[in-house]
Amino acid sequence: MMDISSNVVEIIAQFEGYRPTPYLDINNVPTIGYGTTYYPDGRKVTMTDKTVTKGQAKDLLLTTLAHYKDVVLKAVDAPITQNQLDACVSLCYNIGEGSFKKSTLVKLFNLGRPKTEVAAEFMHWNHDNGIVVNGLTLRRNAERTLFLTP
Repeated sequence: MMDISSNVVEIIAQFEGYRPTPYLDINNVPTIGYGTTYYPDGRKVTMTDKTVTKGQAKDLLLTTLAHYKDVVLKAVDAPITQNQLDACVSLCYNIGEGSFKKSTLVKLFNLGRPKTEVAAEFMHWNHDNGIVVNGLTLRRNAERTLFLTP
């Protein structure tokens, strides 16, 4: 079974950034560390939670990414490379598993469409509430580039 690589951790760390104390994300969801909204035991992050170190934040991220890796591998029936897995895990982590599973990206991937066609779908996920977000555009470009890297 495939596992995630450091590529996905680097992309997420770069675009989520490290925040040692709880904060509200763009959708007003309590978040901590590198974009973590749930702890491994299933508890939601709250605004009164304790500070986390970079090491603790990375451990939280890795635990969460293991879940998203499983989501991606169950949703994608087609053969998948390491870089494609990492790019898809980053996307899934950011947009949520329900949105990922229903995405055109997954449908095209499973139909065996050319990887450039599948990769173009990353760019459809750069909006928040209908508004293009520059940070999401940059993140989607990084994920798309990783997806296309052999």
